[in-house]
Amino acid sequence: PIPCVPWQSQTSGSINAEYMGGMLKKRLKPSQIILNIGKGQPIPPCPIKGEQWGGVIHDSTVTYIAKWVENINQAHKMVYLHASSRFKGQADMAKYEKARVLKKHIGSIRQDYSKKLLSNNTVERQLANAR
Repeated sequence: PIPCVPWQSQTSGSINAEYMGGMLKKRLKPSQIILNIGKGQPIPPCPIKGEQWGGVIHDSTVTYIAKWVENINQAHKMVYLHASSRFKGQADMAKYEKARVLKKHIGSIRQDYSKKLLSNNTVERQLANAR
């Protein structure tokens, strides 16, 4: 599946249908699927005529683009963007950039928690162990 983004399409991760102990998963209907899209973005049209999406949310704190509840054990299943997606790449680049910045301070950070490990104050020793 290719999620639609106004300026560019992105590939999503693979969706697997597992076989569990003789039970078959039922085919999903669009009415069972909740889409997670950005505020102000147009809702993608449902590909099945006469059907509608189960809902639309705008939660930027999560990385999934769609979710549903499966019929076998009522588990919540999610679809995420593929690792090669432009958006995943941006998040990874931000993490690597943060690591590059912290690399300059690692000596002072280690010195600080090493000193706190030897402190008489219990709270400081606990903070040093939490690193």
